[in-house]
Amino acid sequence: MNPLLWELVNIPREAANMNTVYDKNTNAGRKGFTLIELLVVVLIIGILTSISIPQYFKTVEKTRLTEVYSVATAVKSAQMRYQTGTGAYASDLNKLDISYTDFSTALITLRYFNASLAVTDGTSYTLTMTRTTTNARVAALFGKYSVMTRFPTTQTFTVSDCPGLNEDACAYLLN
Repeated sequence: MNPLLWELVNIPREAANMNTVYDKNTNAGRKGFTLIELLVVVLIIGILTSISIPQYFKTVEKTRLTEVYSVATAVKSAQMRYQTGTGAYASDLNKLDISYTDFSTALITLRYFNASLAVTDGTSYTLTMTRTTTNARVAALFGKYSVMTRFPTTQTFTVSDCPGLNEDACAYLLN
């Protein structure tokens, strides 16, 4: 090339050469990530995990409460049929027209809960379902809480005995 042309455009001769020499101050020969970049990625993953895992456990526990609603609905319907025929609520679960695999006079053993029945003077009853778990993480987070419902007075579910968190924190399970 003409040397005069290079001076006119003010480009060094080395830059015009197609076989550029590796310069350690540029990214031309870089083939990996720096330690800082890897640490930032690990930090971001840690933050996302710390937010998502507790929410996951809450969601899983709320889905396990469907067992409570299912049993409560079945017992309520059976108690209504029994009361229609006899005029009082049954204090013995065996007198109801429902069946579960692990079933006794006043206790239904379920997968995640134990349901017990208490009748007051034949005019109302309380169905208490206590969470059962052998998982230490669930026991530490939620404890062996109980879900109670009283019929026919309130017909609402309440959470009690929630040692892992305070009562208000466990009440969100019913929402």
